[in-house]
Amino acid sequence: MQVASDFMPDILLVEDKESLRRVLRLTLEHAGYSVTEAADARAAINEIGRVPHKIVLTDLRMPNGSGLDVLRASKNADNDVPVIVMTAYGSIDEAVQAMKDGAHDFLQKPVDSNHLLLLVERALEQLRLRTETSVARRVVKALRLPADHRRVGRDQTSGCRDPTRRAD
Repeated sequence: MQVASDFMPDILLVEDKESLRRVLRLTLEHAGYSVTEAADARAAINEIGRVPHKIVLTDLRMPNGSGLDVLRASKNADNDVPVIVMTAYGSIDEAVQAMKDGAHDFLQKPVDSNHLLLLVERALEQLRLRTETSVARRVVKALRLPADHRRVGRDQTSGCRDPTRRAD
């Protein structure tokens, strides 16, 4: 599935195993995404503080911290960024904790490429919808008249009950 060229999301990929990181990067890039890599939690947290990302895809267990640390750092930087947590050790407790901490989804290894791309697409769609909703709310708020111009009943200029009709 190809991503539109005018919307090239930047995905932060956090995985300590170089071979898996390379396979995931190639899978995502082949689908049209741009990918920034981090080999451990510390490097990922530094990257999150340096540059905003559209999505974070992180391993759960790795050196110099955990995927939960990456998740929390990402949510502290921007609560709207979807974080997908991966692990080969898929325990229910870890999945529940990741979801409580704000993970968008939880992905068990070995990673199925089609499932990964589906989760990324869903995360981006949710992000797009949240962004559109936020923009729409700001536009509606900006278009509202000041309180002294909002009167129930008669229009100030024409005296009509319906401000869309002029009085004769």
